[in-house]
Amino acid sequence: MATRSRRQDQVRPPILRHRGLEQPPSPPADRAATRPHHQRGKAVLEARSRHGQRSLAEHYTPLTMDADLVKAHDSLDAAVDKAFGARRRCTSEQQRQQILFERFAEMTSN
Repeated sequence: MATRSRRQDQVRPPILRHRGLEQPPSPPADRAATRPHHQRGKAVLEARSRHGQRSLAEHYTPLTMDADLVKAHDSLDAAVDKAFGARRRCTSEQQRQQILFERFAEMTSN
């Protein structure tokens, strides 16, 4: 009986392989700029925890969304837009996608 090597067992069919978008190494100054994302993300979680009895659907009902949660998300969105390379705050998902596609094209043009 033929035995399969360990390597053969680990090979996945092409359809199951995932190729993620890797970010290029950042200079140390850019790494410090990622801290606001974590802090602002925590602010979103804290705003939601103030009303822990609510479901996510209740938290994000547009007309009844808590003002603190709206402010926390606005702050997080501004930080993420800046990290994406936006010159000013994005006003639509389409603007964010355009920036991301441009960044992807820059990264893969080598």
